[in-house]
Amino acid sequence: MVPGQPWTLWLSSTLEFAADGNELMAWVVGGGELIKSLSGALLTFSCVDSRTQAVVLMGRMTVNLRRVEEESRRLAMIARHTTNAVGLSDLHGRVVWMNEGFTRLFDLMLDEFCGKFAPELVRGFKTCLRVYARALLATR
Repeated sequence: MVPGQPWTLWLSSTLEFAADGNELMAWVVGGGELIKSLSGALLTFSCVDSRTQAVVLMGRMTVNLRRVEEESRRLAMIARHTTNAVGLSDLHGRVVWMNEGFTRLFDLMLDEFCGKFAPELVRGFKTCLRVYARALLATR
């Protein structure tokens, strides 16, 4: 083999091979290529369609997220500025946030409450035991 040199390839077959195999082989190869092309086109369409649906879904999710964020900002502003006591706790009942009304009512600051068990902190001698029991159950 010498690179850059022209090569000539001579092919020949028998008459029997040409009579028996060529016509059927052409249909087999052509049909296989047609099936492969159609499968590729279907796969491409499916990928493009899936991407289009994902982009539409992402747009809807973004709009919904912005709407929820705006509502959360409004509710946070209300909770922060109300004169009533408002506090938030985690799933285990430990205080994670409280507003100024809460600190005024209990005369304690967030760092004194933060991480402590909320129902125990606000229980006084006039606390309704039924309400207290419900608060305890909600944190379990």
